[in-house]
Parts: sequence; structure tokens; C-alpha cells
Amino acid sequence: EEFRKQFKEKNPNNKSVAA
Repeated sequence: EEFRKQFKEKNPNNKSVAA
């Protein structure tokens, strides 16, 4: 979950990571 959170913060335009 931490990885997804960090990745999401670095890629706010990437919605697929939130899935």
C-alpha cells in the first residue's frame, strides 16, 4: 500500500495506480 501511495503522489495523472 505504501508503494501505491508514493507512486500515486509522484504520478497524480495516473489513475490506474489507484485501482
